Amino acid sequence: MSHAPKGKGNATFPRLAGQHAHYRIKQLLVFQRTRERPERSIMKTVAHDLTAQNMRDVAD
Repeated sequence: MSHAPKGKGNATFPRLAGQHAHYRIKQLLVFQRTRERPERSIMKTVAHDLTAQNMRDVAD
């Protein structure tokens, strides 16, 4: 599972290419801290234990 080659997105996963780091961090925080996303979604699981530094690293 992935966001497609070079982060371009596909029918299942959104585009990451061209998104600003602050947007990606915001989305990771939404998955980690809110109930806005389904509890068993892949990204809720991925984001669950990320630290702030992890999020900055991933976003960059």
